[in-house]
Amino acid sequence: MRNLVLLFLALIVFSCNSSKNNSSTDDGFDVYSYSGPNKPYFDFDKVEYFFIDIDIHKYRENQEQKSDSILKFVDIYERRYPIKMDSVSNFREELIKYGYSRFEIKDSLESDLNTIFSLKECNEGYAAACIPEYRDIFLFYKNEEIIGMSKVCFGCRLDYTLGTEISTGNFGQCGDFEKLEALVRNPNNLISQ
Repeated sequence: MRNLVLLFLALIVFSCNSSKNNSSTDDGFDVYSYSGPNKPYFDFDKVEYFFIDIDIHKYRENQEQKSDSILKFVDIYERRYPIKMDSVSNFREELIKYGYSRFEIKDSLESDLNTIFSLKECNEGYAAACIPEYRDIFLFYKNEEIIGMSKVCFGCRLDYTLGTEISTGNFGQCGDFEKLEALVRNPNNLISQ
């Protein structure tokens, strides 16, 4: 009996040690304890910003129709779509088709965007518990070619980012969601397209 108790305790200790949540990512960074210089997600020279302001409740009433058009909008607005970077150029046209307003973010804000869209030292962590509504979408360009994309839900504090090798697991922490939202909600920072 004593041996069974010892075996049971040993199993509990070892299983707890092996199941610790390690936030380390494929690129080797532990996103919650990273220390070092900022590592920008993208090397960009232009950022295009898309925004849509819709009444999601009215939209959901129409969703029962399940048309291809409505399903595609759901992919854009709520899901991790597109899946691959090679689909992003078509995605840009879909954003326009489904009513997203298009802006260019002024070049003078490139440094601010580089700081926000980067892996950086930050000891803050939080969890989201809602379905994202991706009203805000950023396309990053280098030499007129799309090199990255980030869909952001400020309400849920979630993002979906493509085109970077660097972990985006700590994106928006340490006040970056608030900084980014303030930046894009200021019309003086945007050039209408």
